[in-house]
Amino acid sequence: YRTYLNTRQAYVFAFRGIAATSFGQTPQTFRVGGSYTLRGYDFGEIRGENLLLGNAEFRFPLIDFVKFGWPLPIVFTGIRGLVFFDTAAAWDDAEEFRPIGGQEGRSGFYLNDVKAAWGFGARMNAFGFLIARWDLSRKTDLKDTIGPWQGRFSLGAEF
Repeated sequence: YRTYLNTRQAYVFAFRGIAATSFGQTPQTFRVGGSYTLRGYDFGEIRGENLLLGNAEFRFPLIDFVKFGWPLPIVFTGIRGLVFFDTAAAWDDAEEFRPIGGQEGRSGFYLNDVKAAWGFGARMNAFGFLIARWDLSRKTDLKDTIGPWQGRFSLGAEF
């Protein structure tokens, strides 16, 4: 599921949700993580026979026009910025799945088997049909930030 809410034409709230399950004698294993699903996590880092994924972005104009004269005349136009929050969970056994809390010695509200990341990014139309994407993300459990910032560059489409 995807939806976009345009505000003042140049500003967009974008939302995406994915849910999937696989069962039977040879169930499929779903993998999430990486630039196109759960930023801040490595490609395929989160795995399971059941999957929930949610992405939320606020997209806005960042740089309208930049022209360099030396060493080559290069022009960049229409660079867009974004702020995002991604969350996902993948699991096999529903009885062992603990979306929130549940760790000994830790109190308060925090994510456990649900993973999340937030961050910033920039997008630019490259080569007429590909989007050059740069994201700076950080993992979180909604109580603490986890690990260092991660920067990733990729080429592809938006959701």
